[in-house]
Amino acid sequence: MDGNVVDGPLGRLEKGMAQLEMMEKDADFSLSLPNGWAHNWWLFMHNGLRLELLDMHRAMLGVQALDKKVTDEHLRSFFEWFRLFDELFSQHLEFEEQHVFPLIKSKINPRPKAFPSEDDHVHVGLKLTKIRLMEQVIGTKKPHKVGAELERLCTNFILLALENMRNEEANEAMLLQRYGREEDDVKRLNKAMHDFFGKNHAEINALASLWRKDLSIYEEQTKKSSSRGVGPGNPHNPLARLTSKMASKSAARTLDRRRSYLKQLHELGEVSQTNIQSPHVGDASSPSANITSPREI
Repeated sequence: MDGNVVDGPLGRLEKGMAQLEMMEKDADFSLSLPNGWAHNWWLFMHNGLRLELLDMHRAMLGVQALDKKVTDEHLRSFFEWFRLFDELFSQHLEFEEQHVFPLIKSKINPRPKAFPSEDDHVHVGLKLTKIRLMEQVIGTKKPHKVGAELERLCTNFILLALENMRNEEANEAMLLQRYGREEDDVKRLNKAMHDFFGKNHAEINALASLWRKDLSIYEEQTKKSSSRGVGPGNPHNPLARLTSKMASKSAARTLDRRRSYLKQLHELGEVSQTNIQSPHVGDASSPSANITSPREI
């Protein structure tokens, strides 16, 4: 069987140890390169979320740089950005659980009970919830203490979310590639994605446009056709033809407005850290952003 089940005390202990080991590593925000139709389809959402995770990381560097000078207003600005990210990331987890994983399982014999990524989703979702709840604490404690705890929670979430996406691209996406049928499954997943994300589909498409630009730059620099299969008019871009020009422009403005909430934190973080770079394409020479241990409260 291709899908392994993570179950029992021993399995949970092993996963916990693996997560601790992973948290001591650098965070890799690099954009994954398309590798087959199933992988291409998966990257439509994942690479956009990587850009958002990098924005979160840069904001937390700003909080770290401010230290005891952080204010409630700084923290509220972060949550103005966070709300839509929270909604999109939660929907992404739910969509995979309700549509993508069941589709893959239906094609494997014997049918696996669960994939390791499903267990990862539980942990990622719990960490996202803890960040969400921190907004309620603003104004009830000293800002620098709230900031330090928020930084710790975001760091843990970022590392686990990045690892989960990499694992899905290496495992579940490859299972879909092996057992699926491109002509049937891409059409089925695209329709399900549009129906599931509803009003947020324009924002997802706007994020995809950002990372496709990075891949286009990479193509020009390396003469590789890396983004073939994920261009704006290709069916592997699930929402392109279902998003009107007006909705696309509105979504782009929404992303710009959200990033404006993080502008001051990003600038402070860039002053304090010399290793923060623009999103890059994942190849052997791409550096990783160093995530240090969160400060004590």
